Amino acid sequence: KTLTKQRVESHFDLELRAAVMHDIIDMMPEGVKANKARTILQHLSEAWRCWKANIPWKVPGLPAPVENMILRYVKSKADWWTNAAYYNRERIRRGATVDKTVCKKNLGRLTRLWLKAEQERQHTYLKDGPYVSADEAIA
Repeated sequence: KTLTKQRVESHFDLELRAAVMHDIIDMMPEGVKANKARTILQHLSEAWRCWKANIPWKVPGLPAPVENMILRYVKSKADWWTNAAYYNRERIRRGATVDKTVCKKNLGRLTRLWLKAEQERQHTYLKDGPYVSADEAIA
């Protein structure tokens, strides 16, 4: 099938899943069943949902190479997702013809990204403490 606007996101997702499956099969020894691959894909989708919700993702007992592979794919998907959001925002700003659903999705994505950034900022502030000392504040 040809790649329409509607299929771009799912197409990228399918390509990513195929790449993950390929890596999993290359990593696994011969005797391991295929249901392990399905479990890893479930972990991948859960890790992606956690990234979007800004929740730390950790599975106890997951082998380190598998966890690193999942985190690598989540990172690449996150980069693609973020870049797509900013690219669409730029198209909206320029005044290009954009579907209403694209506008709605874009607003949701940018809101989610802003919330992630704000949460990170607040976490950093709590970790590093107030940047103004008490003496500077009253001076």
